[in-house]
Amino acid sequence: VEELGYMAIRGRPPRPKIYAPQSIHPELWDESLAAGLRWRMDGDNFITKGYEDYFTPVAISYEEPFDMGDGITLEIRKVKHMPETFGLKLIFGPGLSMGYSSDTGFMPELFDWWADCAFIAHEVHFSPDIKWHTPLQDLLTLPDAVQEKTWLCHYTDDYLEHDTGKMRYLVQGKVYKPFC
Repeated sequence: VEELGYMAIRGRPPRPKIYAPQSIHPELWDESLAAGLRWRMDGDNFITKGYEDYFTPVAISYEEPFDMGDGITLEIRKVKHMPETFGLKLIFGPGLSMGYSSDTGFMPELFDWWADCAFIAHEVHFSPDIKWHTPLQDLLTLPDAVQEKTWLCHYTDDYLEHDTGKMRYLVQGKVYKPFC
């Protein structure tokens, strides 16, 4: 995100939009991005820049779907991770939706929310002891029909050593066309 800010301040691309609950925007700047983006050189002088010099913050709600335009709707729900971490559902049209878990402990209710999704990207962890991520053994309790549309991400380098049931791995650099 910081690199996008560097590029955007030079006008390419224009300021990217950051979609997040309103409470996250100040924290994102203060706790993460300001360290590398606050100070800029203007000739021989330092000047300070702020979040909105680099990004266009767009507030979204946990309670209401967000119309992203072009017929795309975004819904978010809090998940079991750090405060304000959320999973999401992108709806592109009837029968064309996808779910994404973000980092989370196992939450079977997310799969109920994603019941109409054709594609689910879900993080996985191979240790049952870490409860702020989802252990593979919990995902393997999902029905086969749910596993077949679930793709695993956020995994460790030893991922090939694990039986994932009907689920498959998302692989960096590979293009997926879930609605084609």
